[in-house]
Amino acid sequence: MEEKGSSAGRGGGERQFRGREEEKGRGDGGGGGGEGYGVEGSWLAGAGDEPAHIHLKPPSKRLKLPKGEGQKGEANRRRRAKGKAALAGSQRRKQQGQAVRMYTARRKIQKDKGADPSEFEETVAQAFFDLENTNQELKSDLKDLFINSAVQIDISGNRKAVVIHVPYRLRKAFRKIHVRLVRELEKKFSGKDVILIASRRILRPPKKGSAVIRPRSRTLTAVHEAILEDVVYPAEIVGKRIRYRLDGSKIMKVYLDPKERNNTEYKLETFSGVYRKLSGKDVVFEYPITETA
Repeated sequence: MEEKGSSAGRGGGERQFRGREEEKGRGDGGGGGGEGYGVEGSWLAGAGDEPAHIHLKPPSKRLKLPKGEGQKGEANRRRRAKGKAALAGSQRRKQQGQAVRMYTARRKIQKDKGADPSEFEETVAQAFFDLENTNQELKSDLKDLFINSAVQIDISGNRKAVVIHVPYRLRKAFRKIHVRLVRELEKKFSGKDVILIASRRILRPPKKGSAVIRPRSRTLTAVHEAILEDVVYPAEIVGKRIRYRLDGSKIMKVYLDPKERNNTEYKLETFSGVYRKLSGKDVVFEYPITETA
């Protein structure tokens, strides 16, 4: 009988603290007499002993806010979420607008190695795009044309020039519409002269004993001569003269065909400034004097 009582007491003790134990350290089954640790490290006695005093933590209660505070917090959260959604929507619309502008500009400018165009280059590309959409004479010709880069050069005083580099393989297509295109671009960039130049690359001389042959068109002299022809286009060069000064410096005089005098005479100073900026050489442009009988 005592045995049953002790067993019942032990079973009752186990049922009393079984629901709140965090760590199980009991023995095997309910019939064993093992020992263990209960809540907060209190020692649980074995069979026949009274359970030790255990400090139980009160159940956690949810913090009750004063009347009306919960509604205010919910309203604030909704207001913040609405503001974030509006900000995200405005940023998304801004990005979409930038993507549209980028598409119109990037379609008309393709830089080497996928570099990003500058702000001025985007302005020039946008001018090409506008001409393609609004000018019926140039629309079909500009459809497949694009530029590589654009730069603004200070000539003298307040005079400036816009130098646009176009792909070498498209130079013939640009020359077909050169006069009309330059005239329209100068209207958009009022007060600035527009110069179109084909992109060319200069190669270093091969090392001695190397089997590599450098093309003549990639030499420094050939590239500078080709740039000079692009700068003065549509005028043709009919003569050159190099003058050597006493201080060792030299200056080159270039004579242009008088047939294009009306289209190029107002740009002679611009021609000299642009060519000096690109090649570092001083050049004076003149028209040959025609003798009248």
